[in-house]
Amino acid sequence: MKKNKILFGFAALCLAFGLVFSMSAFKSNATKRAPVYFKYEGSTFDEAAYRNINNWQHTSAPEEEACIGDSDICILSVDSDNLTAAGSMLDKLDYFFNTDLNGSGQVESYVDNPANREAEQN
Repeated sequence: MKKNKILFGFAALCLAFGLVFSMSAFKSNATKRAPVYFKYEGSTFDEAAYRNINNWQHTSAPEEEACIGDSDICILSVDSDNLTAAGSMLDKLDYFFNTDLNGSGQVESYVDNPANREAEQN
């Protein structure tokens, strides 16, 4: 009788681990965030120029954008979760820059981070 209790407990434990493993192996991709792209059209590459929203243009086809220059920012990739304001995509980018990146030099650091650059000027 004691042997059956041990086997039953072991079987229950294996079943529990199997369920946990199988459920975690098939997670939905719904939590995957979509990047939003902006082309930089300014001629200077500093904090003030990056904060000027008139230097940016929203683009849905970053691979088709032509970039002229020498290894400066061309296409910026921003996680869609960071663009929460109302309005156009440029309004959302402006809000992100002025709310989440409101410290001195934070926008420049964000733009200069290679992880946030979809493309550089060539």
